[in-house]
Amino acid sequence: MDAIEIERLIRRDIREIGAVRVGSDDFTRVIADAVNLLGLKLVGANPTYFNVRKSLSSLTNIFILPSSIYEFSDVKDMGDNALVVSGAVDDGSGGIKITLNSVHPWETGHIVTHHDIGGTVEANDTFAITVIDTLNYTLDGSVFENTYTSGGKAFRETANFSKIVRKPLGESSNYDFDTYYTRVRNLVIDDVTFENDIIIEYITLPIAITDIPDRFHYGIVSYGVIGLIKLPKFGTQHYPDKYLVNKNHKALWANCIESAGDFRSSAESNNLSDVKRIKTRI
Repeated sequence: MDAIEIERLIRRDIREIGAVRVGSDDFTRVIADAVNLLGLKLVGANPTYFNVRKSLSSLTNIFILPSSIYEFSDVKDMGDNALVVSGAVDDGSGGIKITLNSVHPWETGHIVTHHDIGGTVEANDTFAITVIDTLNYTLDGSVFENTYTSGGKAFRETANFSKIVRKPLGESSNYDFDTYYTRVRNLVIDDVTFENDIIIEYITLPIAITDIPDRFHYGIVSYGVIGLIKLPKFGTQHYPDKYLVNKNHKALWANCIESAGDFRSSAESNNLSDVKRIKTRI
């Protein structure tokens, strides 16, 4: 469900007697609260499901961290730089063709990870590729669904990424490219001459409805009803019905939270370069 459908379902059960007193800001607030509470529960139960792997670029040794980071899991030196995506279209057979804005050195069968592609969000994953030329390749096993809008990075998965370990800021030496420290919302490689992109892996907290698996969306609806329904005074005409609606949704929300506490996804490896995680054409 999307926000419009969730709002419609909430309105159905909180229907007001007389003038409607619940506005769009109320729905935005209560849905955001539900997503936040569910997100914390889901991450606590299965943090690997919310792992993100992406490249970060910088003109210096200081990298701005994504605002969605909840907890780091790994930082690696790419030894090179990620390439910029300039387009994504249907490859003529229903798959995705990626165009880069600079020449790539990759070959058919290489494993490439994409992130931050706008519009064609289905390309934001790890795929084996089939090379067309030095600027274009297709994503094996992909299905083109949405028109490309802008942005995107791509990098080849390899076993040659070097691990960068964290150190306290007070131990900085300014010449150790194997260590990093954090400062406010920045990650700083402890080498002022560092010029490669880095790969970061981290756990992110769900902040939007689309971040929550579909099977928990009913809980967002129930939380919305609980938060927005207005019970008449006890003994008045509509009290019994509205009280029952409220009671039922409290039970549904409790069930959702309990289910989220046991949340599990697949038993696949968390290593995104593992062949079991790669999209391949059937």
